[in-house]
Amino acid sequence: MTTNHREKLDPALMRPGRADYHVKLNNASHMQMKRLFLNFNPNEEQLAEEFARKLPEHKISMAKLQGHFLKYRDNAAKQVENAKEILVDAASMDEMCVSEWLRRINMQKYAKGFADMKMYYVTDLRYLNDENLLKEKLKIEDVMDVKRIHCMINDDKISKEEFKTLSQNGARHIIKKFLPDNSKVEEIVEGMEPDTLTGF
Repeated sequence: MTTNHREKLDPALMRPGRADYHVKLNNASHMQMKRLFLNFNPNEEQLAEEFARKLPEHKISMAKLQGHFLKYRDNAAKQVENAKEILVDAASMDEMCVSEWLRRINMQKYAKGFADMKMYYVTDLRYLNDENLLKEKLKIEDVMDVKRIHCMINDDKISKEEFKTLSQNGARHIIKKFLPDNSKVEEIVEGMEPDTLTGF
């Protein structure tokens, strides 16, 4: 038996005798990405390394990677060149947990409200397609926060583009949390490529 939502399973299914052995299948590490790339493209170590560097670690399932490799099965260079397509796939956002989704849009302060409503994955948010519901159910008072969350839930194209990539200013804000030295922060931000993928 496999599931993407272990917490939603009936406890009777998880009791000893029914499920004696539990294995968590995590998303791919960079090493796993490289190995899978090499399974499809033997002797392409340099391309495998480049491919893994383009993607965030522990954010993409092995199945999604395999689908990408099959899509470009005849061209290893295209697999690398189009690696970012994997992150654009709408299904990957649906599979994302709400806490990660909120972190990416800088709205972590609402994580407890979503958890209290037992909304753990982005797919759980689909019924919250009304701004008034967001205000009532989650007690969100900031009008701009309501708008932003509402746009993301309803697949607003501009919001999704902002979600997919991180601006230098957004990166600066995140890095400052970990590095107090402003000169180091600026050095890192200046070295970033434009439209850096989120989730690094």
